[in-house]
Parts: sequence; structure tokens; C-alpha cells
Amino acid sequence: MTARALRKLISEAVASLYPLREREQIALLVTAHLAGLGDYVAPLLADPDREIAIEDALLATTLRRLSAGHPMQYVIGQTDFYGRSFLVDESVLIPRPETEELVDWVLHDERESRHLLDIGTGSGCIAVSLALGLPHASVAAIDIAEETLATARKNSLRLGAEVDFRQADALGDMRALFDHRFDVIVSNPPYVPDHDRTEMHTNVLDHEPHRALFVPDDDILCFYRAIARAGHYLLEQEGRIYFEIYHRAADALCALTENVMLPQKSIVKPRRSKTPDEALAALMRLTARAEKCEADALRLMRGWGVAPEEAQRVLARLVRDRFIDNARYTTIFVREKLNLSGWGAYKIRTALKRKQISDELIETALKEQADPEKMADRLNSQLQRKARTVKAKTPYDRRTKLIRYGLSLGYTYEMVMEAVGRLTPETEPLCDDF
Repeated sequence: MTARALRKLISEAVASLYPLREREQIALLVTAHLAGLGDYVAPLLADPDREIAIEDALLATTLRRLSAGHPMQYVIGQTDFYGRSFLVDESVLIPRPETEELVDWVLHDERESRHLLDIGTGSGCIAVSLALGLPHASVAAIDIAEETLATARKNSLRLGAEVDFRQADALGDMRALFDHRFDVIVSNPPYVPDHDRTEMHTNVLDHEPHRALFVPDDDILCFYRAIARAGHYLLEQEGRIYFEIYHRAADALCALTENVMLPQKSIVKPRRSKTPDEALAALMRLTARAEKCEADALRLMRGWGVAPEEAQRVLARLVRDRFIDNARYTTIFVREKLNLSGWGAYKIRTALKRKQISDELIETALKEQADPEKMADRLNSQLQRKARTVKAKTPYDRRTKLIRYGLSLGYTYEMVMEAVGRLTPETEPLCDDF
């Protein structure tokens, strides 16, 4: 079957559920996923008649679920958030693009913070993004449902983030959970009043977990109040809370945080859809705070419902006015991942290729900044820190875990084996199972 024919089938399957522009986007993204391209749609646009091999049973299941109103993200089992792919199922709320603005804010303002807590973690998208963006910090996260935490743990593991997940009710007493206080609490709690259900799309109402969305009409700030009060025993004296909030309750929430005598930083969640002009303004503000690449901008605009043709025009304006520059972004990304995150070249290449950065830009940036001696020193330091905390029953297990950790950072097998060899006694058996 050609990509064009497959897109047509998918678009027809959801024709009664979505407007034309949205169903065309769904058809394009699902086709890319079925073709094994992930969210990389450029080959389908360049060659719409390319052949795609797909099993009849998989195609039938995909069309059936889409036509029944299952969100696209649940059907393909993943969604993008802050430049990474997160697993999602019906135990977790689908991360929204606007929540990326909250993560971006925290990463920008809290670079020196050492302990962060995500309350109501869901898929783990906030906690994992913070852990990867602030590798020097420890990040913890709580949620009420064990099945939700299972998905969050999967995301943490597959993305290489260290997050301490705990099961707890945000409306209850959380003081016994941790033996230390936090510099920052971040939360995107349930906040949609029950009476607003009628304004929501059926695919949200029928499939996304209601416990992560709705609150009673007579107490829409119940989670905010509980978290703000918990801040008295969870936060350091100068600690801060970052909330994503319901735009219709912004003033009430600010008043609440003042009443409980807590410092507060909040973000008003805009409506999901944006016009091209609104998308341009939002991206100008966002890129003024932190570097973004072209793929980041297109992904955000896709989430905001901007048509592909309009998104390309907005992107061209951002590139023309130098708000976005892939070469500049690549240089900064490589510098930060080498010096702050301690990544190896392989992990950097993989991350940048997922953002559709050209090989030429990647190799140029690595050549300019990746000093082999400094990289070896950073790897040694990271392995030494890991060796002090790794739990292993035998020397062999210890060596195995250190090797896996070094490889997960993106260093070459040879570099990792050499570094681990210096850390472990010569009498330990050689671990060469990789």
C-alpha cells in the first residue's frame, strides 16, 4: 500500500470525529508511525507514493481504534514531549504541548536547585524532562495510581533518567514520604471543573483518565490548596512552587497561594489551539528564553493545531529573524550535553538526529568541542560517582552495572571498558557480555 492510500484510509476513519486539518495531521503522523519513521514525516511528504508494508491485522486494529475515538497517541503508544518520545496508554493523561512551557520555565530558572518534586507525575514527562535537563539534581515524583507509575517508570528507564517514584495521594499527608526537603515543587494537577466536561472532545472524555482531569465544581482548587499546604513541610524555607493552572481560576489561585504564605510561580495554560500569529508570538517568547531547533518549533505548532503550510511560513519567519538557528542550536546543545550532562558523542548524535539536525552540523559541532581527553576525564568522574552508590551482590554485577551505565551515557565501548577497568580490581572477572 502506498503512503498516500494509507493516509486516505486513516483520514476517512476519523472523518466524523475531527475537522479536516486535524484529521490530515493525524493521518500523516499515524502513517509515519506505521512506516517505522516515528514522527519523521518528511519522507512521506517528499514521496507520497512510497510503498509501506503493513500487516492486515495491525491496519485493521489501528483503523478500528481511531474510528472509535481513541486518541492517536494511545493508538501508536507514544507521544512527543520536550523533544523526547514518551510511552503513553490509557492509564496516563496525554502530555500537552503547552506543559512544555512549564518545564522550560523550571529548567531555565532552577539551574542551581538540587532537589525537585513533581506531584501528579502521570506519564513522568515533567519529572523525566527535569531529571535529564538538570543532571546534577535529584528528582522525585508521586502519583496516586500504581498503573500510572508503572508507565512513568518505563519512560524513566528507556530515556535514561533517574527519578524516585513514590505512590501517594496528593490530597493526603505526604510528610512521611521523604526524609529531606525540596527546593522546587512542580505540578500540573487536575483542575477542570466537572461542569466543563461538555466543552471537551469525546476522545478525551471517553479515553483519558478522569482522575487526572476533573475536580468538583464546588472546589476546583482542591489540589492546588493541598499542594500549597504541603509546601510548608516539603519545601525548603526559600522553596518555590511552579503550577500549571486553569486559566479561568488564575486569580483565585494567586490569592490562595498568598493566603497560605508561600512563594509562587505559576503559568496560565493557554487554550490548546493557536492561530499562526499566536504561534509566532508564543515561539518568539519561548525562543527568547531558551534555544529551540526547527523541529522543536514544528512539533509545538503541530500540537497547537497550526496547519503544516502555515507552520512552515511561521518557521521561515523565525529562521529569517534569527529566533531559530539550527547551527547555533547544535553548538549550544553539544556544549551543554558534553560539559553539563556528561554525555558521550553517540548519545549526542542520536538526540540531534531525532531533532532532524543534519549530520554536517552535528559533526562540525562535535569536532569543535569534543576533546577526547576531557571526555575521558568526565566519563571517569561519572563512573566514580556511580561506583560509590551502585548496589551489586557480586563484583561481576558491579562491573556489569558500571559498563551499562557508561554505555547509556553514549560513550564508546572501548572508552567505557578502559574506564571501568581502572575502577575495578584486576582480580575481578572480565565482563564482556555487551
